[in-house]
Amino acid sequence: MSLFDKVHNYELSRRLASSGAIAVTGSERSWLRLMLEHPSASSFLGAAALDKLRLLLQEDPPLQLEHLTEKARSRERRLFNPLLPQLAGFICSRSGLKLTYEVKEGGIRHHVSGYPYRLEYAMSTKEWYLLWHRFRGRPLMRTRLSYIHGAEPLELSAGEADRLDARIASLTAKRRTTALLELLPRYNRELSRILYALSCFGQEVQYDSESGMYRIEITYSKDESGYLLQKLRFLGKRVRIIAGAGLQNELRASAMKALARYGIAIEEKAE
Repeated sequence: MSLFDKVHNYELSRRLASSGAIAVTGSERSWLRLMLEHPSASSFLGAAALDKLRLLLQEDPPLQLEHLTEKARSRERRLFNPLLPQLAGFICSRSGLKLTYEVKEGGIRHHVSGYPYRLEYAMSTKEWYLLWHRFRGRPLMRTRLSYIHGAEPLELSAGEADRLDARIASLTAKRRTTALLELLPRYNRELSRILYALSCFGQEVQYDSESGMYRIEITYSKDESGYLLQKLRFLGKRVRIIAGAGLQNELRASAMKALARYGIAIEEKAE
């Protein structure tokens, strides 16, 4: 690529980013056109957004799937929950709510007052969750939408939403922690693949030019440590945990248990 092409591409991408536009390929437009024809599209998108996308994509043919043969299909799980639009409306309007939901110990709690903060989708469980502040009892709650039976709006006093937002942000920050991973130089070419495998978590990448090593700082919630360990086992010897004693101990313990099944015993080194 010539220097002129590089400068032109950089200027083009800069202008697209500054204007908030996103460049998409013809295949991506065809895929989006196909997704808009799905019966659930009207549930995920508002009427105005749906009409605008259909107008923009009216000249693009939908993606053709006739040449594909589906075999050994797994059980289909619904990603959409009927409560999503209602709860999203409560969050956008910064309204309180009264929830009726199931508890793990059994039974149903009726009309529990609280404040909805955020909707989350967990890749580990393939479930939607509502993060909310309960007015009585344990304050910060994370409830599966499949456990919620109903929700009603609750009017809040002036300034109450701002106070609750600040309190929930403080509580969630205490639940989050970080781990520092080191990518072995021989696998530098696989950086994009590794970042994609860890895309569910907050990432910050640093490069040390002297050693030629990439370091990835992962930010995650403490209850997601099991899912992060699953991803790290999948990456194998490509990454090494250099900060995060809890994760290191978990991986060391699982490795020793696996070796013990084959009669291989490893003694722990005294620190």
